[in-house]
Amino acid sequence: ASKLLNLKPIIWNIRHSFHKGEGFKTKVIVKLLAFLSIPIPDKILSNSFRSVEIHKAIGYCSYKLQVIPNGFDLDLFKPSELARESYRRSLGIKKGTFLIGMVARYHPQKDHLTFLLAVKELKDSLTVERSIKFILCGTGVNDSKDLHDAITRLSLTDDIILLGEVEKIERLYNSLDLFTLTSSYGEGFPNVLGEAMCCGLSCVATDVGDSSHVI
Repeated sequence: ASKLLNLKPIIWNIRHSFHKGEGFKTKVIVKLLAFLSIPIPDKILSNSFRSVEIHKAIGYCSYKLQVIPNGFDLDLFKPSELARESYRRSLGIKKGTFLIGMVARYHPQKDHLTFLLAVKELKDSLTVERSIKFILCGTGVNDSKDLHDAITRLSLTDDIILLGEVEKIERLYNSLDLFTLTSSYGEGFPNVLGEAMCCGLSCVATDVGDSSHVI
């Protein structure tokens, strides 16, 4: 449409790391856009260095690709002892409990099973008794039978808190002691890592997309 109307400049935006597991239609469109990336856009922006590498390899016009990382509202995402204490109270977290969490919609990309297996390994490795709880927050987390079954199968029912979608997510970040992200593919620039670190959290993540770059 922009080309037909002779509008300038034409800027494309990529917010995804293409992977082998994409559907057939997506693969066709991505390949077609690689071909069209030479004559049509003046610039192709991405929020991820990994995404740029992947799209260059697919055939996107390399000299037009540029990274602009995501930004964060530091007035909203910041350390807050008040938010920490009030949110932990609302969840019934006992004083002295070490709280580890992940914010992610329930989707194969986010690989919640790896999170659960890490929780199981951590619990089994403790040589001294310590109070640790784990939080999973995100769309579909409460509704997934597969997730509930996995938690039961691994005997983690008493250890994991499922929250679903949460308003004022900055309060949740502040309640944690450690933030994790266990995505197995498809990440570009994971906002949750940046948001968590803005709230003063240390992060542990799988090396997918720009996670390692962000950390």
